Amino acid sequence: MTDRSSGRAIRRLSPAMRWATYTAWGLALVATVAPTDWSTLAGVLALVLIIAAPILRVLLLVVSWWTEKDFRFVMVALLLLAVIASGAIIALIT
Repeated sequence: MTDRSSGRAIRRLSPAMRWATYTAWGLALVATVAPTDWSTLAGVLALVLIIAAPILRVLLLVVSWWTEKDFRFVMVALLLLAVIASGAIIALIT
């Protein structure tokens, strides 16, 4: 991956990750001060966002690396996603 293409990928992902961080922080704040029903909903949404943001980032990077034909990074990212998926499946089974 060249410096130029990696810079583009970082510039595309940075605003999304910043948004996810601020939104999760806001939802966690709502979860601490809201009434019980809203607190539970906000807490669950914050947790889902905290879990989903890095996974979505890796998926977007896979697409970016695939279009740049950097298959070494694609394979590593897919391996990481496979480890995450297998961990989720094991957690659901047990």
